[in-house]
Amino acid sequence: MPLNGLIMLSGGQLFRSPVLPLRYTIQTTLCNASPIHIWEGKDVILNISLVLETEKEKNARVVVSRLNKVISAGTPVLERYHKGGTKALLKKGMSDASWPEAMLTGLTVAQSFGRAWTIYGDAQEELNLVGAEFSVVGINWCEISLSRKDF
Repeated sequence: MPLNGLIMLSGGQLFRSPVLPLRYTIQTTLCNASPIHIWEGKDVILNISLVLETEKEKNARVVVSRLNKVISAGTPVLERYHKGGTKALLKKGMSDASWPEAMLTGLTVAQSFGRAWTIYGDAQEELNLVGAEFSVVGINWCEISLSRKDF
């Protein structure tokens, strides 16, 4: 059965659905979880794009540092956001993971610092999560994306 979609149930259980709309919203509860470590690799790339409240680089680095305590995302590329604030870009790779495991890791990373994510994309090739409710103070908006490469 092809994997057309994933649904994260309230208990953190992953459910595979053969029929799932391309866009739906999941609700999660913010919690103080242990840090999630993302391993460097070349198979699946986890991209995290943030819009931060602050326009000052020093304050933006503080916000990303708080996020790194939760997800170990690495060093950001910072740039001014055209609507105010700062855009922070983080890119990490995951190796030794199957595509379903990588998608589950992407969802787990998202749930570790945010809730009410909207999910977009073709689950066989990509995963795009967009959120606007976060446990890390200073984040206005976030998009997390995974792209599948040749396994």
